[in-house]
Amino acid sequence: MTPSEAAEYAADKKAAMKDAPVKVHEFLLNAPPREVVDFIHIVVHIDPLNRYLQTATASLDVRLGEEAAKQADNMSEQVDRLVQETVKLTRFTRGVFWFTIALWVFGGIQIVLMLLEYCSKAH
Repeated sequence: MTPSEAAEYAADKKAAMKDAPVKVHEFLLNAPPREVVDFIHIVVHIDPLNRYLQTATASLDVRLGEEAAKQADNMSEQVDRLVQETVKLTRFTRGVFWFTIALWVFGGIQIVLMLLEYCSKAH
């Protein structure tokens, strides 16, 4: 059912006695959020005091809340992964730091040995 059809059922006073409530509620339970928004806009223009507006708004709120929860879970997983990668990068940086210190020490030792060798050959 399209949002326009559901809005027609919701606005039809005669159909309210028949199966319109079932069809409108079924539409609101199964329709994607964008179609529920379209339904709300159509119904507001037809009848601003329609009894299905609260149900449609609640349905939309629930759907948007569920989508927000999914996105929050996804973001939480990504943040956890980012923290793990940051820890790895920190460990790697410490390793590079200590490797650099070791190179400086060995370089210094090499310079001292070269100077000692030079001094011993010069005399």
